[in-house]
Amino acid sequence: MNKTKIKNTLKRYFTVFLYIFIVGITAHVYHEGIETWEELTEWQTLEDDYFKSKSNEVTSIEPERSSQEGGSKGKTVSLSDQVAPEAVVAAASPTSNKKLIEEKGRAIFGDKEVNALMELVDRESDFNHKAQNPVSTAYGMFQFLDSTWEAYGCEKTSDPVKQTECGLKYIQKRYETPSKALAYHDVNNSY
Repeated sequence: MNKTKIKNTLKRYFTVFLYIFIVGITAHVYHEGIETWEELTEWQTLEDDYFKSKSNEVTSIEPERSSQEGGSKGKTVSLSDQVAPEAVVAAASPTSNKKLIEEKGRAIFGDKEVNALMELVDRESDFNHKAQNPVSTAYGMFQFLDSTWEAYGCEKTSDPVKQTECGLKYIQKRYETPSKALAYHDVNNSY
């Protein structure tokens, strides 16, 4: 065999090898993508079923009142008490967190305050329940410092339901409304 035939043969083998390699990688990526898509779809279904099943339950961040105080009898139920925290955290996404905060915020502050609440959380974390400030202990959707978690009787957590309950409690106690918290944030770039 002469050098030209050897070169051409090697080129063909290399081309075939490269083609098989690219096809193999593409098939692997495609396969992984399908698995990821199925996982996302599965979690989205779990999340949707969870919120649909909980929509008729009593949920509150307010303490239980006795019937003598004009409150209702029975236990105040938190969403986070209903499902294993691992499932809630695993199923959470910025989209589901946004829905959760909007629903809970509307129930506590009313329609007029929802936009301010959503703007505030969007600025702080973009609704990421695992957002971590790289230069402080600020963590979660509401970007609480460790001292804030403690001061408001909350445990630092990645559970978006518990973060929402604590965040709304904080805004309600410290600022009364999300609009006032947002006004403070506008001036101080924190709240």
